[in-house]
Amino acid sequence: MPRIMLETLTGKQLIAFSLLMLAIQITFFFIGLKAPSPTITHQYTAKTCKAKDNGKLKQWYEYDHCQHVDIEHIPEESNGDEIVFTVRFPAHKDIQLSRWNQYVLILMSVEFKRDKSDREMGSEPKLSYNVQVGYTDDLKTPWNLIASADETRNLSCNKLPSEQGELNSYECDYFPLFAIGSCHYKYYLVNIKRPSHNGMNSNIGLISDLLFVGIFQDGAFTEIWLIIKTVNVLFIIPMVVKFRLNMYKNRQPQLFE
Repeated sequence: MPRIMLETLTGKQLIAFSLLMLAIQITFFFIGLKAPSPTITHQYTAKTCKAKDNGKLKQWYEYDHCQHVDIEHIPEESNGDEIVFTVRFPAHKDIQLSRWNQYVLILMSVEFKRDKSDREMGSEPKLSYNVQVGYTDDLKTPWNLIASADETRNLSCNKLPSEQGELNSYECDYFPLFAIGSCHYKYYLVNIKRPSHNGMNSNIGLISDLLFVGIFQDGAFTEIWLIIKTVNVLFIIPMVVKFRLNMYKNRQPQLFE
């Protein structure tokens, strides 16, 4: 007949164990209360640069070293290949990403204007664009390519109120641009061009702004999370070893064990 291992506790031992578990739970609660938020969010607006290459992107347009173009004074019928939208994450030089940040998620929104005499956009306007993403650890060194792509996205846009004589303005919902699962570098650069050849982007007007939201895992949160995991493992491993030794003490293990 198989034996049964039964652990018994006195009333004082049970109370002491319960108080210990309660103290641990309260400690973790206060750590979570004082710990930083798991993610931090920053908003960015793309800078418009004069394109030096026709067609697809063939070079990098750096945020601080490109020929700025005032998009408000560009005719609506102008060629979209003449403009490159550029944005750097993070934008401030004193802020750097590291592997403590764990991941980056970038969302993009489009604002554009159309002449009031134009026909309606339709229920599902589409945006086609060329995009390239680069990285560097030093802003004085060249950018290195991570990925590039030609994308087409459906837009969900709302018409903004405008005064008489002004162009109709539209604001579109945010959509995911790209995500990076591990931050190996300090800075990331995004260049976006809106092609206009072969009838592309004919159903939307002149882009007035590209807006971005960057969602980063907070490095301080990652440190606290790693410390808690490490401390828990240091306690769990001896408990598992003790349980295993007690289970196999003076008897043979059962098949399911």
